[in-house]
Amino acid sequence: MRTRLSFDEAQGLVLSDVLRLPGETIVLDAALGRIVDVDMYARFALPGFANAAMDGYALSAADLERAAIQGLPVSGTILAGDTREHVLRDGSAFAIMTGAPMPLGADTVVIQEQARREGDQVWLPADARPGANVRPADDDCAEGARVAAAGETLTPARIAVLASAGFPEVDVVRRPRVAVLATGDELVPPERPLGHGQRYDSNGPLLRGLVTDAGADIVEVRCCGDCPEQLRRALQDFVAREVDLILTCGGVSAGAADHLPATIAALGEIVFWKVRMKPGMPVLYGRIGTTRVLALPGNPVSVGVTFELLARPLLDRLLGRSSAATFPVRMAVGLRKNHARMEFLRVTLENDKEGRWLATPLEHQGSGALTSLASAQALVRLEEGQREYQPGDVVQASRLPGGNL
Repeated sequence: MRTRLSFDEAQGLVLSDVLRLPGETIVLDAALGRIVDVDMYARFALPGFANAAMDGYALSAADLERAAIQGLPVSGTILAGDTREHVLRDGSAFAIMTGAPMPLGADTVVIQEQARREGDQVWLPADARPGANVRPADDDCAEGARVAAAGETLTPARIAVLASAGFPEVDVVRRPRVAVLATGDELVPPERPLGHGQRYDSNGPLLRGLVTDAGADIVEVRCCGDCPEQLRRALQDFVAREVDLILTCGGVSAGAADHLPATIAALGEIVFWKVRMKPGMPVLYGRIGTTRVLALPGNPVSVGVTFELLARPLLDRLLGRSSAATFPVRMAVGLRKNHARMEFLRVTLENDKEGRWLATPLEHQGSGALTSLASAQALVRLEEGQREYQPGDVVQASRLPGGNL
């Protein structure tokens, strides 16, 4: 077991310990937000046939001069969805609607607003451009083109592309199965009245939301007292249910009621315990069989921060998805960092006159100040060591969910 390692070392150990989960096939209607498992390629060109880009008249460009001088007879009307194969006679035209297949022999569409029609005869302008207003058969993509890439998130637009390419199903990465164990004798469910020294559990709902936001499935959120036997039974139950990740919160430090480290060590192994970071120093990572365990501190802010910095990247790796990159911001105010650990400040962001991000630390940075986590738009990373930060100093930031940037 390693202890008191740097944040970058801890994150590296977590990410190197997991691989992408296997894929599964699901119906396209259920695929929103899922991660593509394998590259997918168009089995035919899209849209698959030449069609009109505008309502108008389809003709051969060779007949444009005749159409301007003496007009052309209109052989009929082709609507979108017409499955017949129309053939254009020399010296004639078809009325055609947007999206309708072009008749054989036609290569140009003149828009309806530029046409003059009298009965079954139509006159078209002499300066009409040959080839205008026609979408080729491979206008959207060619046969064999990639229409979905492994690791992409399936957005509504990407799902629409797959639907247009005729895929009723899609191979996606299986969602990680996550169990949450909120520990502490002081925790009370919201339907019960509070006694002296008790508080309602906020960590369970927080982690439920964060896990769901990260694209994983919640198997169960359970509260458990500070009892070694209860903790052991809960962990064993989750492992037996073949969850991929157990997230615990509380009971992971060195206090008299902090039994999780010993319990995890007895059931499996601890990879590391305690990281040089603030908040979140007591965080622990280990394994019980093939199940990973990330034991987060009990303070609500520490839960949220350590999830974003360690659990979310872990879930991204299981999903085969790249984690969001950090981005540079400038400090809006100066501050003095008086400790050696790496610190992650909750900040709000705004643009300066040049469009650059300015980060303003929230006033209350305590690890129990849950309202400050709700108000924060990002986390700013302050490197290890004591130092003075001046207004305008550039630091790295990570977006928080719901940050509205």
